[in-house]
Amino acid sequence: MPSTIARVRDFLNDPLSDITRKERRNLLTAGVLGAFVVWTGLVPTKVATLGIELNLMEQKYFLILLGLVVLYFLVAFLLYGRADYFIWREKYREYLVNLEIAMDSVSVSNELDPNDPEARVPYIPWIYGFSGLLAKSRMIFEYALPVLVGISAIVALFIKAVNAS
Repeated sequence: MPSTIARVRDFLNDPLSDITRKERRNLLTAGVLGAFVVWTGLVPTKVATLGIELNLMEQKYFLILLGLVVLYFLVAFLLYGRADYFIWREKYREYLVNLEIAMDSVSVSNELDPNDPEARVPYIPWIYGFSGLLAKSRMIFEYALPVLVGISAIVALFIKAVNAS
C-alpha cells in the first residue's frame, strides 16, 4: 500500500497554493476590518495623518469603498481557490481510485508473505477511513469560511452605508 499512503499525503497536504493563501489572508483581513467598522460603528470621521475630515456622505462612500475592496479580495480568492479546489478534488479522486485498486488486489497470500515488508507492518484502516472526512473538513475551513466572512462583511458594509444618516 505505499502508493496509497503517498496519495493520502498528496491530498491531505495544503489544499491552497501560495497565491491563493495570500488572497485568503487579504480577504480575511479586509473582511474582519469591514465587520469591525460595522459592528463597532467606528466609521472614521477624520484621517488625522492627512488632515482630512469626512462628512456623512463621505463616510458612506468610505463604507462602500471598503465593501468594494472586500469584494475584490473575495473575487480574487474565488478565482484562485477554484483552481486549487479542482486540483485537490482530482488528488482525492486519484486516492479513491488507488484505494479501490489496492483493495481489489489484496489477497490472503499477499498479506501472509513474510518477505513482504508491508505484511510485517500493520495496516490501520480506520486512519485511512478518516482521511476523506479530514480533507473535506479542511477544505471547508480553508475555502468556505473565508468566503462566508467576505460575503458577510460586504453585505454588512453596504447595509450600513445605505442606512447611514
